[in-house]
Amino acid sequence: KSDSSSTNKQKYKTSSLEHVVETWLSCSKDDLKYSLLTIGDKTKWYRNIFKEIKYFADEEGLIYWGYLKEIKAYGKGYAFKFEDKPWFKGEERYFSIYISAKQIDKYRKKNLFRSYIDSLIDRDDIKVRCFFVGAYPRLTKIKHNGKDFFPLKVEIDNLDHLLLRFEEDDEG
Repeated sequence: KSDSSSTNKQKYKTSSLEHVVETWLSCSKDDLKYSLLTIGDKTKWYRNIFKEIKYFADEEGLIYWGYLKEIKAYGKGYAFKFEDKPWFKGEERYFSIYISAKQIDKYRKKNLFRSYIDSLIDRDDIKVRCFFVGAYPRLTKIKHNGKDFFPLKVEIDNLDHLLLRFEEDDEG
């Protein structure tokens, strides 16, 4: 039985961040114009579920993304620092994600994850776009050389909620 009222509006539910991001990247805005997506308790038009990190303060519970400035190894963990510094509470703030060694060791794709990340450290010829869901940036306090700093940090609980996409730099 077909329902003609649902012809123009399709509702997609998925738990796979990779599928959702690939669909968003590969489809035109017109293709996704009437497609709804549900993440957690939010249902929005597909194109509105993605938010650049510089605008994260507009709404919680979306898929946030931004380009990485650098990836650093800290022991067996990693820090992802974003290019954009969002304005938050009247100041431009550094924005980062830290993935601990303990967290990576619990991940079912830990060897693949480590090899990808290790291959990106100190590379200038690849732009990395980072997507994450299920986490929200929080203001943190860090003491360094006797000074207090207040960067925005994201705590990712599940590495399936983090996705990196690589773009070769054509300028080189």
